[in-house]
Amino acid sequence: MRVLTCSGGLSMMAAAGLMRRYQLARERPLGSPVWTGLLPAIVSPLLRLLDPMRGHGLTSAGDTEKLQIMDHRPLFRVQPSSTELTLRPSPEALTVAQAYHGSEAWKVKVPQKVKEEAQARTLQGGGDPHCSQLLLSQYEIQFGQYRGQTFKWLLSHDVGYAVSLLASHQKERESGDTSSSPLMANKDALTSYSKLFPEVMSAVEGRRATEGSKSVRSQDKKLVEFGPHGAMTYASMYEATGKEVET
Repeated sequence: MRVLTCSGGLSMMAAAGLMRRYQLARERPLGSPVWTGLLPAIVSPLLRLLDPMRGHGLTSAGDTEKLQIMDHRPLFRVQPSSTELTLRPSPEALTVAQAYHGSEAWKVKVPQKVKEEAQARTLQGGGDPHCSQLLLSQYEIQFGQYRGQTFKWLLSHDVGYAVSLLASHQKERESGDTSSSPLMANKDALTSYSKLFPEVMSAVEGRRATEGSKSVRSQDKKLVEFGPHGAMTYASMYEATGKEVET
């Protein structure tokens, strides 16, 4: 089994080396050089990961193949016989959304609190809390029917909701909205996480293109309402030929 880290992969040899260093450290006093030689960024997730393994008989370097560390990537759902993302919500997402309507008021958390809780979840899962990709995957949604779920959960269970939200948020920022409120910061973080996955951003672009087309079609049906062509729709004026509509 592949061992995943922030950079995308950790070889079996490297994982076995970390295992041996940890086992050696356990036999020495805490103040010994072998302990201080382990980088702080590695010690905490390694201890959290390996201690439970001892209770399941995973005590040798040869058992490293059974080891799997957190991955920042969602478990994307795709259309049958296709690589296209499924935009409809999963059964689990429908259950969460239904429960939301009967839930109590939610106090929006400040960005620092969201980050700290994401770091704690990353450590608990055996991941590197200094990996920005893993950290973003564990950020908690602060709004809407999926509030309280992580960004990774959202892209795993309802890409369609995320795509609609991201398209709307992009337009807000492009229109000049510079708000730094906790909600907008949370949406900015979700945007940063989603940009890690080209397939998601492609769906966002498709949504915006579709919305743009709808807007144009709506405009085409309106009357010009001024000048010599006031009684014509924009579409008929653009499609007509001859001097009648020359301006």
